[in-house]
Amino acid sequence: MRCIIDIGGGSTELVRGGDTPQQLESLDIGCVSYSKRFFADGLISRNTVNHFQRARRAARAELQELQHIAEGAEVTGCSGTIKAVARICNDGEVKAIKRGDIDQLAHRVSSAKHIADLDLPYLDEERRPVFAAGLAILHAIFCELDIMRMEVSPYAIREGIVHDLAGRLHGGDRRADTIAAMVERWQVDTNQAKRVSSTSLKLLQQLRPQYPPEGKVRLHWAIQLHETGLALTHSSFRKLGAYMVKHADMAGFAKSEQEHLAYLVHNQRGRIKPPREHYGFHPSPDLLLCLRLGCIIHRDRTERSLDGLKLYDQGDAYHLEADQQWLEDSPAIAELLEQEEQHWRSQNRPLQITAI
Repeated sequence: MRCIIDIGGGSTELVRGGDTPQQLESLDIGCVSYSKRFFADGLISRNTVNHFQRARRAARAELQELQHIAEGAEVTGCSGTIKAVARICNDGEVKAIKRGDIDQLAHRVSSAKHIADLDLPYLDEERRPVFAAGLAILHAIFCELDIMRMEVSPYAIREGIVHDLAGRLHGGDRRADTIAAMVERWQVDTNQAKRVSSTSLKLLQQLRPQYPPEGKVRLHWAIQLHETGLALTHSSFRKLGAYMVKHADMAGFAKSEQEHLAYLVHNQRGRIKPPREHYGFHPSPDLLLCLRLGCIIHRDRTERSLDGLKLYDQGDAYHLEADQQWLEDSPAIAELLEQEEQHWRSQNRPLQITAI
């Protein structure tokens, strides 16, 4: 069992597990954010106020509910803060940090008046402005989690991302395992998911024959999860399902990926809620349209041919041509399609449905 700890600029990540993660935690404590919060003027201690002790106390409060995450585990730390502490405690080498050594270092830094006064061996000048905050967080982790020894990795999250991407290229995408585990945990109707996924992907192929493979996979995963909320409620299952997807610990997924999946799950039917677009999150209306149409076509949870449907884009609007006989054979679906046309009138690219 391992416990991996990474102290970043704005947050600290803690992961416990073996070959696969069992517990993942992200806390809003980072060396940059804590520097701004506790050491904005560079002061460490003045009169009766010790900013280092205040920062350490605040970090310990954040860690209170995670006291057992490192229990019985081999603890390994990574990131610039941890490597900087390791060098200072080990004569310039990136080696394990022992509890006694970091206790002494914390006392030494806490006794200084100003960050500029820190005279520590092997401390890079670039690291100096955020070092006191980073050390306060790391010492809080040692104290609150009762760690006596922390191994230090020369790697950080960015290298892990590179390895993860390399694994995806060779069929080792852990995101698929994460989706499968969620489907099993929330007892999703896999037959319905297969029906909706097959139809939605066929419609996407009609609409955008050259759509990027990653987008197709995202659509498939969103559909696999689109009924997760039904495990707890029927009345608000879309909203609840989106919340579950957005806030779940989904190994292998970036936050922006989870946000896109949650957006699709939330908007699978009914009024289309405007997205809160920001850096890294720009939801695709193509994926949303195909998902919604797939959900409509299989609303009654039965197989249905697409031979009477054709979806295409003429630049200013989406167009869905539907065979008149196909619509007459499925009057309830025809009614839902008319409602869908109304929902898309408020979008930048509306949907126009024509019976032929």
